[in-house]
Amino acid sequence: WRSSSQWIGGLFFLIFILATLGTKTLRIKPVYLLNEAYETGNFYNNFFSNIFKIVFIYFVTTLVILLLYIFCKIRFFDAFNLAFTTISAGGFLSRENLSLIIINNLQTLIFGIGLLLSILNFYLFYKLIFNKFKITEHYEDFYLIFFIFLFVFIFYFFLINEESFLNIFLIVVSCLSTSGIGFYYSNIDLSLLLLLITIIGGSAIS
Repeated sequence: WRSSSQWIGGLFFLIFILATLGTKTLRIKPVYLLNEAYETGNFYNNFFSNIFKIVFIYFVTTLVILLLYIFCKIRFFDAFNLAFTTISAGGFLSRENLSLIIINNLQTLIFGIGLLLSILNFYLFYKLIFNKFKITEHYEDFYLIFFIFLFVFIFYFFLINEESFLNIFLIVVSCLSTSGIGFYYSNIDLSLLLLLITIIGGSAIS
């Protein structure tokens, strides 16, 4: 119930941004959230079109993540819950801890990729599929991916090299997505550093 309600809340939040920031009273056009905003220059005439695109992308991305989780043999109920909480950057689990759901390296990798999809630009894959991708509109995605590799490198080689590479990847991506769920077995307390990564991720998503 919690992950499902957050999934609905995540969709409502995206629509609410467009509805609020696109009003003529505020005179703000959220061009970075709108597909083809640069070409049309008229947000008000394309409001319902963009709402449809947002709902479509949200549903399809959720479905893709769900299918990935099922593919790597995560139990269907857990996969369904994880897909809903992943796309909305939530941290709700259907069990007491993640180790009861994610039990092998492939599942860890796929779960990390699912979290990564939730923090990249909302229109990234939509534009790639429909051949509308412009690298100048997606610098923030490259920055996020750079941060992920940088932090994974620092953690793995200098701080907690007793952790597996995939676990560290999941920890970093989970913090950047502000979900905060992952495996961490080391005795070294990195709470402040992980909190810093979460702040960076939260700022990037905002």
